[in-house]
Amino acid sequence: MTTVRFLNGLTTIGGNIMEITTATSRVIMDFGMADNGSAADPEILIAEHRLPALKSLFTNPTDHRYQHEAIFISHLHLDHTAALQYLKSDIPVYLSHDSYRLYQSLAASGLAIPLGVNLHAFEYEHHIQIGDLTVTGYASDHDAFGATAFLISDGQHHFGHSGDVRLHGPHVERVQHWMNVFRSLHLDLFMLEATSFSFEPSDNIEFSVPASEDDIQQSFSQLLQTDDRLQVINPYPRNLERLLRFNQTANAYNRPVVWELPYARLLNSFYPEALIHVLASNRLNKQDLASLIPVGLPIIKHEPQRFSLQNSYANLALLTEVKPFMYLHSNGEPLGEYDPRYASLMNFITDNDGELRHLGSSGHATRQALVAIAKTVNAQTTGIWHTFQPETAEKAMQDLDTNILLPAYDATYTF
Repeated sequence: MTTVRFLNGLTTIGGNIMEITTATSRVIMDFGMADNGSAADPEILIAEHRLPALKSLFTNPTDHRYQHEAIFISHLHLDHTAALQYLKSDIPVYLSHDSYRLYQSLAASGLAIPLGVNLHAFEYEHHIQIGDLTVTGYASDHDAFGATAFLISDGQHHFGHSGDVRLHGPHVERVQHWMNVFRSLHLDLFMLEATSFSFEPSDNIEFSVPASEDDIQQSFSQLLQTDDRLQVINPYPRNLERLLRFNQTANAYNRPVVWELPYARLLNSFYPEALIHVLASNRLNKQDLASLIPVGLPIIKHEPQRFSLQNSYANLALLTEVKPFMYLHSNGEPLGEYDPRYASLMNFITDNDGELRHLGSSGHATRQALVAIAKTVNAQTTGIWHTFQPETAEKAMQDLDTNILLPAYDATYTF
């Protein structure tokens, strides 16, 4: 007998966690939080549904109920990884080789908190045996490097986990591939993220007619050619491919991006042949000076038409020295209006002779694309989570040839 239990993320964007178990084996899919947590006591966070109800992993690491168990991470966004900071158990934590490399570089560059967990990297489409359960990761498309969809099997039953996914990204063929694999197995259960159903399309164009990654670079290139103000970009460091494309586009128009040191080091660790400029500071070491091109802030201030500048929210005050500027918000932090820092960002831009332009691409499929994914996979049951409005997704998919499940917290589903 195999059971599935849902621990978090049923009516939130992010923090979605489920466990699949047999008598001796358990796999836990993702380990994030809808917020990063503000209480030191894991029991409080569990009671508030901010941490999954897996008390032994947080408070009693010697309590091993299962002979074989592991956690699998679909991608490195914090809403899928943040609970790892509370983990006390030595349970193996698996992530794709791409995500593993990214994590190591983020931590080395100071862009991620080092985690004292038992990390393992897997190759795509290689089977990982966790006791009675086999887990296979498939390369996918999301706005995070190394994104993965998972197939879990007990030999008789098959379960799919989409991870976060989109169909308008540069690697749609990866999604088509795993959808076809899932369809061929006629999954018992397919868990599908439904983020875009959280918002009315008329209120949020990001989830109705999203820009592509190509669109971002086309808009950026136009600004580089037509606007002499300093072009300031605010991207998310875990979207490594977008960082590289910003760098390439800016170099092509002779207005290179001058990166903050942690971002420059991250890019250099993955793309050592790239021409990377870095904001000059006394923090540059010999290795930095050998591989990066320093540019001082006074030069940028004096000739803004020659440069672009990457700026993270923590260093926002730096922009008071380079105004006027065009601020290109490219899915960096703060992510949106639900973050209290977002209002502060808007006020800062207005007060400092800046102009805001959103220049991002959603990592999440549109409503229509999600329906298409569910239809293509055609599982016996499709579960909806990772959304504020699961009922809206359920209604949109009611005519598909699949049973729709809106899971309940801590309910056990038997297969």
